[in-house]
Amino acid sequence: MSPDIEWRINDEAEPETVVTSSRRPSRWRTLGVAVAICLGIGLGVLYRSIPEPPPRPVPAAVPTQAPAPPPQVTDTIDQEAVALASGDLQTFLNLQDAADPAWYPAQLGFFRTWGMPATGPLYTTVASGTLTGDRLWADIVQFRSGQYFRQTRFYQLKGERWLRVAPAADASFWGEEQAAFTAHFNLKFRARDAGLAAAVGEQYEALYARACRDLKCPDRGTLPAEDKLQIILGPEVTTPLVDWHNNQLSYTLPSPSLAGLYFQTQHGHQPSPDRPFNQSVVESMVYYIARLSANLSTWPQDVSSVQFQGIIADWENLRLMGQPTRKLLAYPDQLVSRDLPDLATLWGLPPINSSQLAELRWIESIALIVFRDEHYGAAKVVTFLHALGQAASLSEVIQSLGVSYPDFQQQWRTWLKQIVAANDRAESLPRVQ
Repeated sequence: MSPDIEWRINDEAEPETVVTSSRRPSRWRTLGVAVAICLGIGLGVLYRSIPEPPPRPVPAAVPTQAPAPPPQVTDTIDQEAVALASGDLQTFLNLQDAADPAWYPAQLGFFRTWGMPATGPLYTTVASGTLTGDRLWADIVQFRSGQYFRQTRFYQLKGERWLRVAPAADASFWGEEQAAFTAHFNLKFRARDAGLAAAVGEQYEALYARACRDLKCPDRGTLPAEDKLQIILGPEVTTPLVDWHNNQLSYTLPSPSLAGLYFQTQHGHQPSPDRPFNQSVVESMVYYIARLSANLSTWPQDVSSVQFQGIIADWENLRLMGQPTRKLLAYPDQLVSRDLPDLATLWGLPPINSSQLAELRWIESIALIVFRDEHYGAAKVVTFLHALGQAASLSEVIQSLGVSYPDFQQQWRTWLKQIVAANDRAESLPRVQ
């Protein structure tokens, strides 16, 4: 078949030839296109019907270890308080600064079991603050032996834990030196100790009044400043010092913040007069009061009455502490010695070259005061004390009891036998290991 040719005449141009095809597409070709379209649609439907695979699991993130919490000083304070209360020495020592060659053994020597309260808190931290060098201080009121005890403690962060360390010596912490005056005492202390120093003064005034009442010392009212007992409270002092200078008694003591102070209430508002700040001071104070009561200045120089005055001071100290005065008899077995001196010889000076005889005189003199207390009563011991400055012999002192010297000697010998027998019975009892 030949192509159709159509001529178009253009008025202004040459004739153009346009070729068009009149040939129709093959049926097989049309069918192939339709099949291809249907196949594509089917594959699409089939693909959409296939379920999607589950998502690939994402690996779980490896947890990072949380940093350890910083050590807390409250943990050390709590552990130390519990160790003191329960008597756990090893835990207590583990919390002390073992690198300090002075602090660690001192804490070991001071350790005692404080006990747990039946009711109320074991301890309370009433104040605290920071110092240089990773150090802290804390004022702690803790139950101790039936009362509450206030004390300033120091701690330092060493490595990964807080440890109890020696007190700070920083002058900025303790403050300037101050002074206070009571009826019978002059006190010197640092500003940090001002509150507790006042409590110390109250305690000692209460003890002074009681000992004076017991021993009937002369009432001199408020003493002049030069006659008062001196008390110096220092943060650098570790052991008490007692000094006589120009007939004036002076005590140098550790700071009450460091040594601690007993109170009748947890919050520390009422100082406890029967729990003295320092027992050695009380003993010296009672010795001083006994000396006033015996009017030492009038004593003859050739008698040993000072010995009896010292024994009576020890006797009064036991009474102040509520202890039996028989505790003075440390060596009752020696009271049966054949070398025990005659009573009358206890008034004179002991032989210079006989230490054994001097010891026996001391033991017998103690026993004489205990006998007088148990057989005649405490008032007769005080009478004995007051007679020391005026009597010329022991027999004169004994006669102040209103009993003859021979009768007194008989009673004395009977009492000695009872004391020795009681000691022998105690020695024969099996000892608990």
